[in-house]
Amino acid sequence: PKDQLAKTYVLRRILNPMGPQDAIEFLLDKLRQSKNNGDFFQSMNT
Repeated sequence: PKDQLAKTYVLRRILNPMGPQDAIEFLLDKLRQSKNNGDFFQSMNT
C-alpha cells in the first residue's frame, strides 16, 4: 500500500546516516516490538 511505501522511505532516511551495525540494531529493536510487518508499519508515525 501507498502508506507503507511512504513509511519505508522515512525509515530509509532514518537509517541512512547511521553506521551499518547501528542501523541493524535499531531496526531489529523496532521489529522485535511488533508482532508482524503490518504492526511495525502501523507503529511508525509519519
